[in-house]
Amino acid sequence: MIAGASLLALGTAAPVLAQSKSTVTQTGNQNDAEVAQTGSDNESTIEQTSDGAEAHVLQSGTGQSATIKQSADFVDTTGAGAAVEQGGSDNTATIDQSGGLLLYSFTSALNPGMFDGELELAEAKQYGDHNNADIDQVGASNLGRIIQNGSYNSGTLYQDGESGVARIQQGGAFNFADTTQSGSSFGIAVLDTLQFGVGNSSTAVQDGPGVADDYLPFGVVYQQGNNNLSDFTQSGEDDYAWVEQIGDRNESKVLQKSGGVSNEIDVNQYGDDGKSSVTQGGTDNFAKLDQDGTFNDSKIGQDGVLNQAFVTQGATGNTSMLDQSGSGNLATVNQNVPAP
Repeated sequence: MIAGASLLALGTAAPVLAQSKSTVTQTGNQNDAEVAQTGSDNESTIEQTSDGAEAHVLQSGTGQSATIKQSADFVDTTGAGAAVEQGGSDNTATIDQSGGLLLYSFTSALNPGMFDGELELAEAKQYGDHNNADIDQVGASNLGRIIQNGSYNSGTLYQDGESGVARIQQGGAFNFADTTQSGSSFGIAVLDTLQFGVGNSSTAVQDGPGVADDYLPFGVVYQQGNNNLSDFTQSGEDDYAWVEQIGDRNESKVLQKSGGVSNEIDVNQYGDDGKSSVTQGGTDNFAKLDQDGTFNDSKIGQDGVLNQAFVTQGATGNTSMLDQSGSGNLATVNQNVPAP
């Protein structure tokens, strides 16, 4: 079930593996593939078809490339699990999953501490600079996580299914995170983006039609550092968006439309020169915006019935704009509030 120059590289006696290529192809039930590579410019490709597939790639060096492709139709408690861990610079990790149904728990023999616990379907860990991670999941129940520590890293996570949990965590400078969740009815979408450093940028999209209380998108964006930018878009019903920025010259935009029943937005900005724009559409919406710093700019727009908006701005030079349409709306603006 293993094709190409696969795990045989693990048994060689050479201290450094340079420009090695590993290809693993598995078809069948309850498959397991693990690849470890050390050196520079190595390539690892794992392709698994059927149910119960598990794949783990561990690479250390520069210019590494890891690709995991899993396609299955799962009918029992087994599921597809994929993990890539890379240490070094200029590395690329790609995970592509389709057809997953249920959850999965995996402990690697190469690195038992790879996972913090259960329920990880796809995970990419990168330590170093100039790394890129891409996770693409299509299935009923998707869980994906990208963790990057270093500078100039990029992470992209896409999920399409009824339920999904997506996390991108970046530590360092000039990092970029792009997360997209596209779901249908009768599911839960959880989006979590954490960035620590300077000049971080985050784009997050949760898009699902929603049916009453049966589709529940929940999104959190947390940025700590300088020059951060967050662009958060939610489209569905019963959405909740929470954005917190700590640092200088932060900017945040949040948009909720299409249905817009019982949506909530909570934005907190701590620092200087921050800008924030909040837009809601529907009924029973709630928006709260807190800004702490100097010459911050705030704008909230609400459309519907029984909407509420609360704005608190500290220090001097702040500007606040509120636009509400409908009946039963409430708006409260407090400016020049002393810092806590």
